[in-house]
Amino acid sequence: MTEKDLIERGFTKVEVPRIESGDTTDYYYYTYMFSNDWTIISCASDGVVDNNWSVSIDEIGEVCVSDIEELKVFINLVEKWLRSQKCG
Repeated sequence: MTEKDLIERGFTKVEVPRIESGDTTDYYYYTYMFSNDWTIISCASDGVVDNNWSVSIDEIGEVCVSDIEELKVFINLVEKWLRSQKCG
């Protein structure tokens, strides 16, 4: 998936300056937070190869997704589940 895919899906960019991280360069990553505080976190920009981004979903184990269609399905299912939990 591309950086554009993440942005279009509603991910938030988190910038990390080298002074803060102690690295030699600045980098950034993306996050997507569900209402139950689950968070999807992308790989860091300095680890992206050929504009192929991936995301991790730590709250449900070490799940890594690199296909935008699979990510869309996952997000839609979790958001639907969370909405149903509020109503029932």
